[in-house]
Amino acid sequence: MTFVDTLLTTTHIEKSSHLLDPWNGSGTVTEAACRGSYPVAGVDLNPVMVVVARARCVSDRELPSLMPLGLEIIEHARRSKCAEDTDPLRVWVKPAAATAFRSIECAIVKLLVQHSNSDKVGLVRDVDGFSDLASFYYLAMFRSLRSLLKGYYCSNPTWIKRPMDLDQRLSFTSCQVYASFKNEVQFLLDHAGTSPSGFDTDVHIKLNSSTNLDFGDSIFDLVVGSPPYCTRIDYAVATSIELSALGYHPDSTLKVLRKSLMGTSTITRHNECQESDFGPACIKFIKALAIHPSKASISYYLPNHLQYFTALRQSTRELARVLKVGGGCVLVVQDSFYKDIHNDLPKIVTEMCRIDGLRLRRREDFFLKRSMAGINPKVKVYRTGADACESVLCFEKLREIPKSA
Repeated sequence: MTFVDTLLTTTHIEKSSHLLDPWNGSGTVTEAACRGSYPVAGVDLNPVMVVVARARCVSDRELPSLMPLGLEIIEHARRSKCAEDTDPLRVWVKPAAATAFRSIECAIVKLLVQHSNSDKVGLVRDVDGFSDLASFYYLAMFRSLRSLLKGYYCSNPTWIKRPMDLDQRLSFTSCQVYASFKNEVQFLLDHAGTSPSGFDTDVHIKLNSSTNLDFGDSIFDLVVGSPPYCTRIDYAVATSIELSALGYHPDSTLKVLRKSLMGTSTITRHNECQESDFGPACIKFIKALAIHPSKASISYYLPNHLQYFTALRQSTRELARVLKVGGGCVLVVQDSFYKDIHNDLPKIVTEMCRIDGLRLRRREDFFLKRSMAGINPKVKVYRTGADACESVLCFEKLREIPKSA
């Protein structure tokens, strides 16, 4: 049983309670809520994650028809080749392989997605128009891309290499691509869960930002989520191959998306933020970072962290706004270090939430011997280990905050 399953079981919330995950990612919370028959909403700014999360909510009543429909998608792809010189898939693979992948993608859109530009190649797709069923086949295509393009992945699991020139792109026949897609459809079927409810619950998974949630005030009974850790993991680059299948080009539209994601390693703009609203722990960390002698501390790392904390503060304010008085909020966060300065994110989040009337009721810490910091061998210059503390923070909303606050 997953952490979310255990949480939903032990909190004894009503089946009519509305749940929200503001950083839904691959959809662990929304899938668990679906299986438990809870109304749930999940949002994420990465369209790949929106598709993956929706795919996990396909009704078990659809399972018998998924392979026959997958074969129909392949046959449709064989008959109608979709090719374009500017296809972002051609960044990674040679034209024949790109055409085969794009033909599968166009077949999925043609058969399962209704919009006016369904036959356009290389166009950024509106994933909010994807059904759970369409998302299932997109997930199979994503998995096929990852399987065949595994040579682009390196020791850092959040970074994807790009071919240096056109001749270094990978080459696959259309038969290889179609066979891989079919195998991934079968894999997803073999590992599909079952739900006694058949996933009839009310579920909404959409493209949205935790900093500006598209929901009314005081409508959720429970918020469960994990904000991106302050470790400069570039989630857009980590999914750049899948994003290329959705029409995002690494040299243009992907860069725009990359700048919008919370925790991005890029610096998008000068942040005019009120640091006094961050809380004492955050202010202490920022001041220590600002005077650190390490190269680029003040030119890059300071504005990058300010950008992150601004987005985090906007998010905690939004969570408090959409949560009902008396409602619960469970956040999973992890601390980190800038060089030798401790970034106590659990304490920072606790202080930020307190400002908006969320009181910490319980905290559970789990110490990790391995973390993303361990990938960088230079970490030993500043401290002896790369241990991290992952904390589960349980809040209760005690009051409404005036809108002018």
